[in-house]
Amino acid sequence: MPHPVHCFFGVCDPVDALNAAVAFDRLPHAKHHLVWSSHANHDHLYSLNIIRRLIMTFNRPPEIELASKNLLADVPVKSLEQFGLTAEQLMSGNQVSVSGLRALPCFEQNPGMIWLAAKISEVQGDLQTALSWIEKAEDLIAHSNVLSTLPKRWRKQLPLHRIRLLCQLGRTYDACDLMIQTSKVFPVDRAMKDLGETLGLNLELSTDQPAP
Repeated sequence: MPHPVHCFFGVCDPVDALNAAVAFDRLPHAKHHLVWSSHANHDHLYSLNIIRRLIMTFNRPPEIELASKNLLADVPVKSLEQFGLTAEQLMSGNQVSVSGLRALPCFEQNPGMIWLAAKISEVQGDLQTALSWIEKAEDLIAHSNVLSTLPKRWRKQLPLHRIRLLCQLGRTYDACDLMIQTSKVFPVDRAMKDLGETLGLNLELSTDQPAP
């Protein structure tokens, strides 16, 4: 390749995780950056002013800029591959286990992996455990200066998933309370408003554009 090629992958997203493993194998001459981010890692890096600094001169090493925000993820590529394959198997309707996911070396530090554990538990009919996994992922994000900068539209999917689980468990009051709390933290879009209406809540759509 005549010019340097840099690839950025959010390790909290199973699709990006699997793509990272593929890219390491098929693009050996490219520079790969594993980032504590979601699939929308461009928006994430833009909101932290990293993209602006990189494209200002194209001379700044991305790894230095990423390190300045503690975004570099020292995660084994093999574990990212397994993360992605597990999600792929789940979406295909195949049997997968939470134990295999939990055995990955970065499971406890990755809210995306923990959220996948919740989805696996939900598919297996263990809604209470699924709820606990999501709460664990949210708690991890809330207490991390790095993960708490993840795009809002990604982070708000966690409480919304929790609300749906609470409804399935018959805990409507708790679901309503959580929806009200969530609407105070995240912009209310149409999907969020529709979910609120199923709970008897009339949430107002946010007039501003959703923040990254």
